[in-house]
Amino acid sequence: MTTAEGMPAHGTSRRRARFGTEDSLPLSRAPGEACDRVHVVERLVGELFALGCQGVLPRGTRERRPDCHIRQITMYLCRVVLSMRYQHIAQAVGRDRSTVIHGCAAVEDRRDMAAYDGFIDRCERCVRAVFDAGERGDHVARR
Repeated sequence: MTTAEGMPAHGTSRRRARFGTEDSLPLSRAPGEACDRVHVVERLVGELFALGCQGVLPRGTRERRPDCHIRQITMYLCRVVLSMRYQHIAQAVGRDRSTVIHGCAAVEDRRDMAAYDGFIDRCERCVRAVFDAGERGDHVARR
């Protein structure tokens, strides 16, 4: 909801406009399948993060609490790229819904750094490639 000047209306934030509300999303997949999707994204982000630690990511990001950053990026990608509900993401990562909201906001705030933004863009492309191919049936998921 915005004012005539394009600014968020009182009581809303730019983040809410970016991420939407729970009601604005289409009905998501069953929580079991959602959980599987989150774990695939988490593994993908972990691998990309390990590669990013070889110079792509800013020094502070790759050295401080890497597991936390991986989890926050996973939550962000599940929300933004896969349009999953906060509650389903929270169940899959074993956290509270408010923690998922905070994690998504933290990643969005860090995107002001060019290197971090580039890394998240790469992650988004990878997640889209994996899940778009799966939606079309171009590949077979293996465990």
